[in-house]
Amino acid sequence: MLNINLKAAPSNTVIKLCCVFLYSSIVQAEDVLEKQPERKHQSGFFYGVMLGLNNEIYKGVDNDFTAFPVVGYRSDSFNFLGPFISYRLLKYGHYELNSNMRYRFAGYDESESEVFNGMDDRDASLDLGLGLSYKQENWAGKFDVLHDVIGTSNGFELNSSIGKTFYFGPIFIEPNLGLSYWDSQYVDYYYGVEAFEVNSNRQEYEGDYALNKNLSLNISTPIFFGGFTRLALEQTFYGSSIKKSPLTDTDTSFSLRLTFSRFF
Repeated sequence: MLNINLKAAPSNTVIKLCCVFLYSSIVQAEDVLEKQPERKHQSGFFYGVMLGLNNEIYKGVDNDFTAFPVVGYRSDSFNFLGPFISYRLLKYGHYELNSNMRYRFAGYDESESEVFNGMDDRDASLDLGLGLSYKQENWAGKFDVLHDVIGTSNGFELNSSIGKTFYFGPIFIEPNLGLSYWDSQYVDYYYGVEAFEVNSNRQEYEGDYALNKNLSLNISTPIFFGGFTRLALEQTFYGSSIKKSPLTDTDTSFSLRLTFSRFF
């Protein structure tokens, strides 16, 4: 059961997740609308807000409910939302190739939980990579590769997903299946325990690669307040090397996000 911790300001963990999700939600909003015959691509600055609920897999880190506002820009080939930037390099038929730069909202501070007492903080990072997407009719598939380019973890990840959109008048329902690969350097940095960090409650642990699975359901509509509203439910199943970490107490996480975005 979720232990919801209501806070006046969002925790560092929740801010990480909110930024990632709001970026993808706003970009995907236009993708869904463009499938409608009467719709054309819309460019310009947009603003948005998200309400989010998430349970964390690190031991002792509270589950949170938070609100998070944002401003960004979207055009036919260039998109940015704060520290997330993508640029379309090539479009060929139903395929698009994009270059991506993303600030990796990951890591933790020692103060976030007792399980981190006596450990070095794990820092956020900056990733660069390429993304390939495919869209035809109501189907959409994506594959991207990202690599830490500032030497925080020196790790990389591979992500893939496939989904289909079902239309019920102005209501769009989109189930998705996703699979991600995190290499051993990434897992060891964020879920491992170094020899000097060992204590009576935390043994040394060297993380191996992880293969994570994801199920999500998005329900979207453009009927409210001249913008785009999306409700998303997401369940992630983490790989065994993350489950075995002495820093975690579960191998699954659930999140719920409600977003609203609108162009100026």
